[in-house]
Amino acid sequence: PRPFYVGTVTTANGHHFDVLAHRWDGVTIVEFEAVDRTGPADFRHLYPLIGDFLLKVNDASGIEALAALACQHVRSVTGFGRVLVYQFDADGHGHVMAEARDERYHSYLGQHFPASDIPAQARALYKLSRIRLIQDANYVPAPLVPALNPVTGQPNDLSFAALRSVSPVHLQYMRNMNTLASMSVSLMVKGKLWGLISCHNETPMPVSFEKRTACEQLGQILALC
Repeated sequence: PRPFYVGTVTTANGHHFDVLAHRWDGVTIVEFEAVDRTGPADFRHLYPLIGDFLLKVNDASGIEALAALACQHVRSVTGFGRVLVYQFDADGHGHVMAEARDERYHSYLGQHFPASDIPAQARALYKLSRIRLIQDANYVPAPLVPALNPVTGQPNDLSFAALRSVSPVHLQYMRNMNTLASMSVSLMVKGKLWGLISCHNETPMPVSFEKRTACEQLGQILALC
């Protein structure tokens, strides 16, 4: 069910797209994600990112230091203005335990947030799909064609789709915070949502599939620690 990189294509109008595909709910869902490059995705920078993180794991003094290290690595790969690690307590409330940011960005380090900030439906989706990206909070959503799954006759389930639209309320929330791009990586520990790596940017921020893959892998390693 997880999106798989198929290749990069150039259409007749000269636009370039990464092609992602996954099989879910009886159908194959193929997504064409616009990119600037003409060549295929390059996964080579995944290895130095993970390798460097693993080398420094043994030197970290605790989970806070590891989380701070993860923030720095994710920010260096993606270019987001602020990257933080958000840990949930037993009641679902959040605590920002680590952060890496541009000095122009407000710090959230050490702040606490109520569980109601992330509704149960959103938490369930974080468990299913380990990485979510909103490149531009001002995007105009496009209707899916066909609207109904041709196999089941029910609305299409886009739980795992990279280009799945999000709630207009959440987009307005982002704009109110002067955040036009965001990305989250789920930190799953023993089947439970332990926390998130959360990224913010004041301007639109495309993040290619191979960079998202690198960040997702780093999140999985952090969760194992």
